[in-house]
Amino acid sequence: MRGLFNLNSPFSRFMGRFGDLMILNLLFIAGCLPIVTIGTSVTALSYAVNRLLAKDEEQVFTSYVRAFKSNFKQSILMSIGILGIAVVARAWFVVADIYLSGMGQLVMKGVLYVILFRLVIMGIWLFPLQAKFENPLSATLKNAYLMSFRHFLTTFMVALLMGLAVIVTIFYPAFVGYGMFWLLFLFAGIAFLNGILFNRVFDKYIQRQAEQTEETRPKNDADLSVDERSAGA
Repeated sequence: MRGLFNLNSPFSRFMGRFGDLMILNLLFIAGCLPIVTIGTSVTALSYAVNRLLAKDEEQVFTSYVRAFKSNFKQSILMSIGILGIAVVARAWFVVADIYLSGMGQLVMKGVLYVILFRLVIMGIWLFPLQAKFENPLSATLKNAYLMSFRHFLTTFMVALLMGLAVIVTIFYPAFVGYGMFWLLFLFAGIAFLNGILFNRVFDKYIQRQAEQTEETRPKNDADLSVDERSAGA
């Protein structure tokens, strides 16, 4: 029994991790309340989860707040862009309903759905990339666009996790305690699982960049540690 509650025991580490995710969940919800900061909050949550996965000793509150501040401007711009695309897409669907009929309407809506699908799977990667790598906005958008299809299995698994959470919440509310599970754990829990999937991909790019840097470095140069968030994707 004494070993069970030892600070280094698997049980203590599990409960510590569970507590960290609960804190992050509450921080995420608070960060989303202004609505326009949802993207920034997602980025900060992804960053804090990355630090947990890396077994960083920094407190999750500190990681989240620091990432929220440092990513505020770029994440806000991405959020505004996503909102603008949603408004434009909705407008085109209205146009299709009012001015088109039959095959013309069907073709136009089909094209719109294809475009939206491409943008949605790109959006799945957008904020995790912003959290992991320090790049200009144009590079983050390009990387999200390319990686969403290049690593489609990861895209599918992440989309499946998020989709299942939404379906369970809508159709089986009793299973999630009518919202209490969302409030205490689920946002951060999904971000943690997604972080495992994303980092399996990101680590390959970080390793590849490190190998390329090593190949071009003079032999007498000292080894340099690379901050993940400053590595290009």
